[in-house]
Amino acid sequence: MRHRSVADLMTPTAVSVQRGTPFKEIARLLKEFDISAVPVVDAAGRLIGILSRSDLIQRFLRRDHAIQGEILEEVVTQTLGLNPSSLSVEVTDGLVTLSGRVSRRSLVAIVLRLCQSVDGVVDVVNRLDYAQDDVSAGARTPTER
Repeated sequence: MRHRSVADLMTPTAVSVQRGTPFKEIARLLKEFDISAVPVVDAAGRLIGILSRSDLIQRFLRRDHAIQGEILEEVVTQTLGLNPSSLSVEVTDGLVTLSGRVSRRSLVAIVLRLCQSVDGVVDVVNRLDYAQDDVSAGARTPTER
């Protein structure tokens, strides 16, 4: 079959993302629509860039021990001022599993958000416990919603 125009080759559904779309969502779209790149648009729908599959791969090409080291040193010790031995950080293929005990329940959500922002982290499994429940009765932390 001979293609005569772009219309013969393009996908029937236009797929794009906005700036700020989580990497996990973009990876899902690339897989679901079997595409290798996706346009990034602003709030008005204007093209501001293209994100390719290789761009995503580069984001996640960090060794697990480098991710673990950054979480323990920069997140746990420097940013939060916690003793790194109070938490266990296991990393397998970019999946971070956190366990241990923090002083306050509200700190759990902060630890999770900071770990999710580390380059190479694909997802975070929360197994953290807390000593004091400083979240008001009935209120839930963002990770419990």
